[in-house]
Amino acid sequence: MRLSSTVAILIVVILHSFASSGKAQTITMTPKKASLYEVIQQIRTQSGYDFILDKQLLQRSKPVSLKLQHVPLEESLKQIFAGQPLSYEINEEHKLVVVSEKEKSIMDAIRDAVGGTRHPELDSGPLQQPITGRVTDSLGTPLPGATVKIKGTPRATFTNKNGEFSLRGVEDDAILQISFLGYSTKEIPANSSINVIILFRTNSELQEAEVTVNTGYQTLSKKNATGSFDLIGRNTLDKRVTTTILEQLDGNASGVLLPHGINGDADRIIIRGNSTIFANNKPLVVVDNFPYDGDLTNINPNDVLSISVLKDAAASAIWGVRSGNGVIVITTKKGSLNSKPTIELTSSVTVTGKPDLFYASSLSTAQAVDVQKFLYENGAYNDAIQSSYQAFPPVAQILEDLKSEKINEDEANSQLNQLTKHDARNDLLKYYYRDQVNQQYLLNVSGGSNNQKYYLSGGFDKNLNNQIDNSFKRFTLNVNNSYFLFNDRLEVNTGVNFVSSLTSSSLDNYQPVNLYDKIADENGNPIPVFSNYSRDYTESSTNSQLLDWHYVPLDNGKNIQTWNTTDYKINISLSYKILAGLTASLKYQYQKGVADHDSQYDKKSFYVRDMVNQYSDLSSGSLVRNIPVGDILDRVNESYFSHWGRAQLDYNRSFNGNSIFSAAGGVEINSNNTRVSVSDRLYGYDPAIDAEQFVQYDVPFTNYVTGSTNSISHERYLQGTTDHSISYWFNGLYAYRERYSLSGSIRRDEANIFGVKTNQKGVPLWSLGAAWNIHKESFYHINWLPYLKLRVTNGYNGNFDKSISAFTTANYVTNNFISGLPMSEIINPPNPSLRWEKTNVTNIGVDYGIKGDIITGSIEVFEKRGTDLIGFSPLSPQTGLLQFKGNVNNLQTKGFDVVLNVKPFKREFKWDINYMLSYAKDIVTKNLIKQPNVASYMIGNYQNPLEGYPVSALFSYQWKGLDADGNPQGLLNGNVSEDYLSISNSTNLSELVYNGSYTPTLYGSLRNTFNYKDFDVSINIIYKLHYYFRRSSLNSSSIYSGSSKIADYALRWQKPGDENSTEVPALIFPANGSRDEFYNYSSALIEKGDQVRLQSIYLGYTLPKKCLNRWKIANFRIYGNINNLGILWKANKKGIDPDYGTFGIPTPKVYAIGLNANF
Repeated sequence: MRLSSTVAILIVVILHSFASSGKAQTITMTPKKASLYEVIQQIRTQSGYDFILDKQLLQRSKPVSLKLQHVPLEESLKQIFAGQPLSYEINEEHKLVVVSEKEKSIMDAIRDAVGGTRHPELDSGPLQQPITGRVTDSLGTPLPGATVKIKGTPRATFTNKNGEFSLRGVEDDAILQISFLGYSTKEIPANSSINVIILFRTNSELQEAEVTVNTGYQTLSKKNATGSFDLIGRNTLDKRVTTTILEQLDGNASGVLLPHGINGDADRIIIRGNSTIFANNKPLVVVDNFPYDGDLTNINPNDVLSISVLKDAAASAIWGVRSGNGVIVITTKKGSLNSKPTIELTSSVTVTGKPDLFYASSLSTAQAVDVQKFLYENGAYNDAIQSSYQAFPPVAQILEDLKSEKINEDEANSQLNQLTKHDARNDLLKYYYRDQVNQQYLLNVSGGSNNQKYYLSGGFDKNLNNQIDNSFKRFTLNVNNSYFLFNDRLEVNTGVNFVSSLTSSSLDNYQPVNLYDKIADENGNPIPVFSNYSRDYTESSTNSQLLDWHYVPLDNGKNIQTWNTTDYKINISLSYKILAGLTASLKYQYQKGVADHDSQYDKKSFYVRDMVNQYSDLSSGSLVRNIPVGDILDRVNESYFSHWGRAQLDYNRSFNGNSIFSAAGGVEINSNNTRVSVSDRLYGYDPAIDAEQFVQYDVPFTNYVTGSTNSISHERYLQGTTDHSISYWFNGLYAYRERYSLSGSIRRDEANIFGVKTNQKGVPLWSLGAAWNIHKESFYHINWLPYLKLRVTNGYNGNFDKSISAFTTANYVTNNFISGLPMSEIINPPNPSLRWEKTNVTNIGVDYGIKGDIITGSIEVFEKRGTDLIGFSPLSPQTGLLQFKGNVNNLQTKGFDVVLNVKPFKREFKWDINYMLSYAKDIVTKNLIKQPNVASYMIGNYQNPLEGYPVSALFSYQWKGLDADGNPQGLLNGNVSEDYLSISNSTNLSELVYNGSYTPTLYGSLRNTFNYKDFDVSINIIYKLHYYFRRSSLNSSSIYSGSSKIADYALRWQKPGDENSTEVPALIFPANGSRDEFYNYSSALIEKGDQVRLQSIYLGYTLPKKCLNRWKIANFRIYGNINNLGILWKANKKGIDPDYGTFGIPTPKVYAIGLNANF
């Protein structure tokens, strides 16, 4: 019902979009002694036309005073340019107005009007055949309006929409000068062979002037901006095929780190190091000017136009307390004014190979058998064998059969040898894994008239994941409309986004207990494994009234968990031009998401049969099933909704063409609500009729297997959060003579979760910035470096932690088991002084460009000082609590970002090099809670970081080698010791070894892009340096518990003298947990994580226009992409991938092929 109503609304919106195209375009303005520059800016805003002109010409223009009321563009331009020493030419195809200086000679003007034709009576010189040619940029894009002039004469003409020109009557010895704004002028002899003339950009300043950055509140020109931004455009996004948009940030933005693998949260993005310790550590994501509260996997990457990363205070402080970890602004695609309907189709197929299960360090099957023989001989399985039901390994069963003379020694050896020939990992790859196939389809329609533009897209994704029965489907619908009413004074924008996705995964997740376990016979028929109960117990139960108790992994029913999510986002904005340069706007967004999570266990599954049997009762001679036969279903419902509202005033004004002032201010309100509902587990569930059977939850039953008394498990709870906030903000920028820029912002955020008193609920945050275009100064004469800009900013960002509040919060648990009265537990004690976290950010940057754009880039250094960070503080036990969570921690982060862009070749063959290098290291400068012993810092320093070290500090025990018996040795009070328990309980921090950070502190990427004619190739390499990881090694406790994921087994100490050639301890029985813990957290197992990885290779081909015109196809492109190609270099010599450690499974190579077509 929800989907059908949404689709109906969208159909009406779409029909209105198409019906609105084609209205007449008019200009309305009443300038009084305004500069021609200001008038052109208004024309550009109202008409959507761009102007090409030399700014020096404006200095000779006259002030404009006139009144235009609904006057067509062409007539408006006639009146505006009347009496000006300038002429113009309108290019309707490309929506351009080319402005040039009027010719002094009437005859020359006549010649220009006819394409430079000479009159025979005025010039009797020799004539040449007509000169024709085409002017393009380095990519082959036509340059309409380029000037083609005969050097030393006033004669000139302009190129047409295709970049073509024609001149007649040109002398043989004439020189042609070809120029275009922002490009170097080129001179060629008129008598040479002229075909295509390629112009190149003159300097990086002109290139920067074309780049704008969306902060979510304003769109700023990077030329005047003072803050630190990174912009990822569509061209870069197209170089990698992904299902989620944030994967595109990896290696494409400076200062941005995705800490994959063993030391990183899969969903975490770090911008310029840590800014917090215990509070929210994720950056704010903004989509089309509003914070996005939904699941980021719901954003279709093909709908995204660009991504801006805001890194310093001047860039991100306008977002207040949500900006402490940086801001990622996503801008989606929109339509264009005065554009015919354009249809775009994007489709891709991605194939990922099966994972390499043999990468993880493991015992061999022969070693696994040897270990179990050793354990059997030392009595490790005696309790299980003597038990009536406990499972024990097949090796122990064979040896027990030999002991009881059921088989002889030759038969036992033969059976043991057979076990060594089978590796269960091959069964997993055969029966549980497949090649992953992802399909993406997106169809969009966009266009517009002179006062309306629209964009509509529909997308469908279908992923069949590596694990069989795991899949993902997503349907997206996106509609954006913009209307320009009342002579373009009123702008109305509407947007509707709908996402529905279904994620399915298997609940089986079979993992062999023994490395040699078989799940199918030689003919592929499923066979049971005895990993839960012993073989004899299972077989004896088969003939009883109980359900079959065999566990057959390949015949275990369908056990599936699903996440069915629906996400809506509706926004509307009104913008009204009150006066010239002054605009008022109102924006509102409503977002709602619903997720239903079902976990359903098939009645045929071992999980259900085992639970039914355990709660069965045969004491009376007849069978009583306290859990009915049928499926078991767990249901969880999660939902959220949010309201965002913003009232804003914008003022933008240029003064005499010398200075620009831009300001915005307003108020913003926000309300967020989340809800999680967990229903009772449903037993005896029948999906055909959606019904369950009755179960007595509160009655204790005797477990059939163990004889213990238990009640039937169930879980039911309801929880939710509500928070409201209001913000007031102002942001301004002043630029003078394109040389100096000053920016400032201030914001106050207030929320209901902070402070008891009104003046405690909010925090003011601010920023100041300055920029200096040094190359604009009259004293600057460095010709080889025509662009040099200095930026300095300082300000405060904020952060929050929704898990705490200024007020006492408690959670109702259940009735007290003694008194029977309701009981609650304190979640958060009262803290009336609770405040937002604050981070002071200083940033100094230099932007530069070498002549001809051969080398451009930036160098930035920054420092972040976090104060009032959320942490833990000890309390006196008399309070009833040992510690509380509040504003008690401080953190300092320093670093730099370097960006280097090089263009060695810019002609028909083009080569672009993009190099990024970032460094970020944090230090905890204040933490009131101290760990009880050195072991706590090694196992979990992040839980309460040690002052003076990074949050991600990696500590270890000092390693003093092995003794003559193969025992590991450490340091205790300055002496070599094997007292492992005392070593771990020591409080002597000087005996800790600080190895470094387990998060990379130096990282970046190198991307090479090659273009030749219609082909382009991109190769991206990423690197992560200056960090460490802890590898795994021999662990007696793990071996004896049955794990086969054991490293260094063959390298262990086995005989006296081995201590001189190995650092792997001897196996001992029984295992000593303190001994294992010491060795596994010793410095002997610390490795450098430094690595260089080939992330992706991309190849694209665009079909030539001449091949497409006959099918009315504007553009057709095919491409291929390979991701995760592997490590080029790593510092550790153990063959370990630092991203996945000893036991992880690296992501396989990903192959993608796709097409993009425009009609």
